Amino acid sequence: MKLLLIRHGDPDYTHDSLTEKGQREAELLCRRLEKLDVKEWFVSPLGRAQATIRPLLEKTGRSAVTIPWMREFPLHGYDVYTKTDHVVWDYYPKYRERHPEWDSAGNWMDASPFKELGARPLVKEMWDGLDSILAGYGYARDGLFYRVEHPNRDTIGLVCHFGAATILLSHLLNASAMQLLHTTFMAPTAITAVLTEERERGTAQWRTTVIGDISHLDAAGEPMSMSGFFQETFE
Repeated sequence: MKLLLIRHGDPDYTHDSLTEKGQREAELLCRRLEKLDVKEWFVSPLGRAQATIRPLLEKTGRSAVTIPWMREFPLHGYDVYTKTDHVVWDYYPKYRERHPEWDSAGNWMDASPFKELGARPLVKEMWDGLDSILAGYGYARDGLFYRVEHPNRDTIGLVCHFGAATILLSHLLNASAMQLLHTTFMAPTAITAVLTEERERGTAQWRTTVIGDISHLDAAGEPMSMSGFFQETFE
């Protein structure tokens, strides 16, 4: 089974929609996705995600299931180094270095400041929601891996946000979301693909085949949006 995690197009956060560039990106994404055999589409309720999948749905006559827990991950914490509030993927290296527990898959939600901010129930809602979808396709969470009740080669797509997609990916890979949030980047309309690997009968693990693929933009000469990426050099 394959799961596609797709970030929305270049965002206009003020109006929760897409910029003109984001609309172009959504069209280019549509041209790519319409060639794929995707069994079912799921989408965040936020406007920028809805606008990203709309060209594909209109062109193909398909529909998507709107999932409330796929909204952007809402957690903000205080960074004593910069003395400002940050979303969870915006902590400076110097501050992260002081918190090695953030890189622990099992402990980061219970470390400060995430424990005080109530991270665990928010993350659990997303993980449980994803597991419910996967169970419907024959893959039931069982400890660190998935019990294969109905092996298949179906593909499903989730159109959401960088933070939300990374939280979901951390569950599939049994990795720290904080580590992934700070060491990977999913540009607007980037595609991240994860595939089940069944080496033992009845048990599946997930492996990423690509993170943040924007080849549909590259092929059309559309520059990558840096929304969510801070700066390549300090200057």
